[in-house]
Amino acid sequence: MNNSIGHILLILLNFPRILPHIICYMCSNNRTIIKEDLLARPTNWHFSPKEKGGMLFRPLCFSLIQEPEFRNIFYQRIGFTRHFLNVLLPRVSSMRLCSHIGPGFYPVHSYSTIINGRAKIGKNCSVMHNVTIGIGKGGVPTIGDNVHIGAGAIILGGITIGNNVRIGAGAIVVEDVPDNCTVICEKARVIHETRQTYSSIS
Repeated sequence: MNNSIGHILLILLNFPRILPHIICYMCSNNRTIIKEDLLARPTNWHFSPKEKGGMLFRPLCFSLIQEPEFRNIFYQRIGFTRHFLNVLLPRVSSMRLCSHIGPGFYPVHSYSTIINGRAKIGKNCSVMHNVTIGIGKGGVPTIGDNVHIGAGAIILGGITIGNNVRIGAGAIVVEDVPDNCTVICEKARVIHETRQTYSSIS
């Protein structure tokens, strides 16, 4: 109950800034997709079961106010008016998204995440911070449904990532990955030992 009251007060205080967003949301052809993006977020305390069947105004407002990375995907869905909305609630400037992203997309602290504009991402995918999905040999990646990409992962080239795939933190993926697989990188190992200490370096 206390959380709900806090959320309502926060929304009321920021209402002049979020009202244009609500209007654009109501007029958008991608309203259903934006709703799926909201429902994909694991913070279930943002909304009640009754709200899940409605327009999700309260979680939409709360996510826009509190979660800058959500603004990025919201603005991507909204279209041209994002340039005006960004003045009121700025997006994460270090996060770049492509236009081919399926519903239920969940960027998790996705600062410094770059996704090539021609890449394709399926539905119900999540991406952590410092991820690069970019051009390489043969083009750009195509990523399936229900894929989780860990922090610092790099996915390059005209490859296909299958459905239900988990890509571990720091993994470098340059080849196709079949459905229902987990991809990880080897842990760091010592390749050279030096007796010089950092304190002795001038």
